[in-house]
Amino acid sequence: MFNKKAWEETFAIIKQHKGKIVFLNDDPDLPFLWKELPDEDWSRWTIAANAVNTDAVRKRLNVPTAAKVIDIPFHAVLRQREFADGINTTAIYYGRPNGRSKVLAPFLSSGIVTIAGKQEEWGNEIVVPAPEQKNRSEFYRQWRACLAIYDGKHADTGWRTGRAYHALLAGIPVAAPRGNRGLAWAFPADYPNELAQLLRMDKNQREELHAQQVIAATGDIETAYIALGL
Repeated sequence: MFNKKAWEETFAIIKQHKGKIVFLNDDPDLPFLWKELPDEDWSRWTIAANAVNTDAVRKRLNVPTAAKVIDIPFHAVLRQREFADGINTTAIYYGRPNGRSKVLAPFLSSGIVTIAGKQEEWGNEIVVPAPEQKNRSEFYRQWRACLAIYDGKHADTGWRTGRAYHALLAGIPVAAPRGNRGLAWAFPADYPNELAQLLRMDKNQREELHAQQVIAATGDIETAYIALGL
């Protein structure tokens, strides 16, 4: 799609390979290749999604009926950093407003959330430039907490929203609205006053909260490996 050569190479590998295929999917908003392979034997495919509701994943992503869908917790193989006592007293929201504007609005007007992203996507809002991916962990560590807002697709599928796990792995606690099973471990914050409770915590309280969230968010990677047949 956006990289024609890469897609063509991918299709060539798929057609050459005669065994099983595991499709690792960490983003439900990426384009999918189902329609690009009309003669494919989907019974040899396992769609390994970073989400807890596999039935919803199948429906939302229009996965071919013959393919298997499993939950695989990607963060379980990434490095967890120690707690960070951010120098900025607000929570950081890193991303775009797409599909999230209504939920975000009261948090932004409260003054307790800082936005990181592209200025052209946010209109008149004050935006902090987003870091390069290699610097993302250090960037998160500058803030007292992360606010993870998700759209309807992430909520339905129980997708482990990337910004939440990136922030947790970087060393800061995470708050999120209720409703996404993939973020059930996050500090519940449907309203600004709930997020404010987290931000008012002292360093020891936030460090303890982060430690509890790390334990609660840890995925069972062994179960995933068994599901993959590894």
